[in-house]
Amino acid sequence: MTTGERYRLLRLLHAQPEPYVSALARALHRRVHADVAAPDRAGLLDRSQGMVRRTADRIMANIRL
Repeated sequence: MTTGERYRLLRLLHAQPEPYVSALARALHRRVHADVAAPDRAGLLDRSQGMVRRTADRIMANIRL
C-alpha cells in the first residue's frame, strides 16, 4: 500500500461518507483492510458499527527536511 492509495481512500470517504469496508474495496477495485488500518491508527477514521467514517475534512502536513 502506498501513500497515494491511502490518500485515494480518504478522498473516496470524503466524497461518499460511511461506506462499509467491503464497499470501499469494490469502489477501489482492491483489498483495503491494510489501507484502512494506517489512517485508523492515526485517528483519521472512525470504524464503529461496521462502518468507516472520516474524522477530518482537511489534513495538513508539516514535513521537516
